[in-house]
Amino acid sequence: MRPLTIFYILLTYILLQFGWWTYLIYDLNMQVVNQQMLLVPLEEIPSLQQKLTTRAWMIRGEGTVFLVILLVGAWWIRRSFKAEQALALQQSNFMLSITHELKSPLASIRLNTQTLERKNLDDQQKEKLIRSSINETHRLELLVEKILMASKMESGDTGFAWEKLNLTALLRGIKESIEAREKSIVLKADKVDLHIYGDQFAIEAMVLNLVENALKYSKEDQSVFICVSEKNGKAFLTVTDEGPGLSEADKKKVFEKFYRVGNENTRKNKGTGIGLYLVKEVVAYHNGLIRILNNKPSGCIFEVQFPKA
Repeated sequence: MRPLTIFYILLTYILLQFGWWTYLIYDLNMQVVNQQMLLVPLEEIPSLQQKLTTRAWMIRGEGTVFLVILLVGAWWIRRSFKAEQALALQQSNFMLSITHELKSPLASIRLNTQTLERKNLDDQQKEKLIRSSINETHRLELLVEKILMASKMESGDTGFAWEKLNLTALLRGIKESIEAREKSIVLKADKVDLHIYGDQFAIEAMVLNLVENALKYSKEDQSVFICVSEKNGKAFLTVTDEGPGLSEADKKKVFEKFYRVGNENTRKNKGTGIGLYLVKEVVAYHNGLIRILNNKPSGCIFEVQFPKA
């Protein structure tokens, strides 16, 4: 906060100096006119008084313009500083979360492999440890893919390969992939074949981020629903959860890079704050729209719409 404090001190000093010099110029102008009145004939005094009034208004006008420019500039500097400060905090939280996200699966994989190496286990126990290691490896792979895609999005070099995609079939494949690792997901499709144009990897990553986000905030006994439908020549995709939901303030910020609900030191759910940012960017690149709706009685509905192929 030291730079902001220095900024406020300098701004206060400038405003005080501005007020003082304005007073001195106005007072000096009054003295000059008064001296002139003593030296000129009486018939010229009204002309001098008019000149005094004109100069006074000129000082007020120029002073007001300067003051407005100064205050607008100060407001803009403060706003930019606050934005940079918020971004720095988010990046700091991102480093904390990414460190945790990398260490946890690596520690789990190492523990599983050490257990397999040192102990005589039956086939069921071995299968359980191997499956856990595979899941943690997949989690690491997804994390690396998120970071790489975020970097590509920022540079503008996405390398997307546009093709005609069967959105329904793609969602069915994602559902089966997640169910091999997580709890079951409900998929509803109005049409067996609903096609859009886009990059398959990017669309899969977008859906996967939405589903994993829904799973993260859902309890064990709560369901996650994926629905795909067609309306007015648009392809609609919704991912619905029954979790705690989002406040109106969080709805406006969840798509910002590094933003996460709550504080990094107190939140319990895992995450890096780039998943929903990638979702928004992928949707935008595919000329789509995304919005967040409230699910009743609790939870969120992420609704995405794409132009139909």
